[in-house]
Amino acid sequence: MIRQWVALVIIVLVYIPVAIDATVLHVAAPTLSMTLDASGNELLWIIDIYSLVMAGMVLPMGALGDRIGFKRLLILGSSLFGLSSLAAAFAPSAGWLIAARALLAIGAAMIIPATLAGIRTLFADARQRNIALGVWAAVGSGGAAFGPLIGGILLAHFYWGAVFLINVPIVLLVVSLAARFVPAQQGRPEQPLNITHALMLIVAILLLVYSAKTALKGAISPWLVAGTLLTGAMMLLAFVRIQLRARTPMIDLRLFGHRIILSGVVMAMTAMI
Repeated sequence: MIRQWVALVIIVLVYIPVAIDATVLHVAAPTLSMTLDASGNELLWIIDIYSLVMAGMVLPMGALGDRIGFKRLLILGSSLFGLSSLAAAFAPSAGWLIAARALLAIGAAMIIPATLAGIRTLFADARQRNIALGVWAAVGSGGAAFGPLIGGILLAHFYWGAVFLINVPIVLLVVSLAARFVPAQQGRPEQPLNITHALMLIVAILLLVYSAKTALKGAISPWLVAGTLLTGAMMLLAFVRIQLRARTPMIDLRLFGHRIILSGVVMAMTAMI
């Protein structure tokens, strides 16, 4: 029993920086503009690339976790997140920081399905599992909400790279503890992972999230927003039809009929926008 909740603490701990990094740079734009000589367009990409890439990669990474096991995915994603945080903290240019933030997003996209699968594995009892999912969701919402505050405090006392460096000790702690306390999950090598279908899903979600973000900001023409939204929706519909017809789908779409899973996905997508 105690081991279950210790493992949950580890899982939640690594999810905190994932949530914070979605909003931590919202107050750093003036500093980044002066320090990295970033243009207005580069600043937008520095801030938005994280949520865009993460939105597109979460579901394919979940399929990858089915193949290799979610404990491996958690450790791999956490390691990538830590290394990318170091790269971002010492970025010499805006382009470097954009690339590092994209890698951070890929690491985060591995961590999110790994943590959810870990909760599912740890808690067989439905009541305990719902409590654990509630804690996970609260941490995600709280981390995103407090991101600007944490970013402001760090920028007031340290250089801008500190907003990324705080991730490193957390990741080191999580990787060492996860290897010991998080139970291993048997991977399913036979689980299909069609690269073409995965890319279709990634591009579809990227287009949908990008169109939503740009529509809210009024940054581009409404016609371009509508075209991007329509293209993304058509690609997503095509992906869903392929998955429904497949004998062994990459993603079991029936999971979205589960109220808790569906609400979690909706909350995550809303936070990304």
